[in-house]
Amino acid sequence: MAAPDRPFLLSLSRFDSRYLASQYRELMALYPAQLVCAQLLEPVLEELEQRPANHYGNQLEKQFLQSWLHNQLTSRLTQEQEHNQGARLALANLSDTSPEPRQHLLCMLLSSAGYQLVMLEGQVPASELTLLHERCPLQAIVFISSQRMETTQLERELPRLNAQTDCQRFAVGPIIQMHANELSANGIKILSNSPAKSFELLHQQLSEQQLAAQEIS
Repeated sequence: MAAPDRPFLLSLSRFDSRYLASQYRELMALYPAQLVCAQLLEPVLEELEQRPANHYGNQLEKQFLQSWLHNQLTSRLTQEQEHNQGARLALANLSDTSPEPRQHLLCMLLSSAGYQLVMLEGQVPASELTLLHERCPLQAIVFISSQRMETTQLERELPRLNAQTDCQRFAVGPIIQMHANELSANGIKILSNSPAKSFELLHQQLSEQQLAAQEIS
């Protein structure tokens, strides 16, 4: 797959949502979702994030991309989730940025692999996810954030969740560099900054866990 991020970025700079959608649909029809994510969507997102904060038009392009991803992937997720029968996962956004693009990319990959998803786009207290697990049993909770966590989250919410929830917990995105020690101390496994790599690691761990459970039974 030849890297198509240059023309994609050009269309982004022109705010050409039709071309973005056309290229996205064409690539998704030809290649696995993980490849499209790793070689198109992630490089575009990373380039926007690496630009200087005062780069003219950068914030506008980032917001446009986030909104476009949200609209494009929400439609796809809605269709897939009506039929998926895999393990149920919750993807929780810990930042005050909504939509969080890495959350949508990871959701796209997990949904394509057949997982049932509970996507929490707005920031919620981490400790309240205990209630979600009680009423809607989860195999895992995945935290995603591109921002530093608040003191309350680190010192109260995550320890409470760790004490009260027995399902697996994972972290994805820049948060893993910012708070690796705190996350690990609260029983949260570190994945990757990359949604594509995080999907690979998460899918492998959950598959191994399911296989082990089947052997025991």
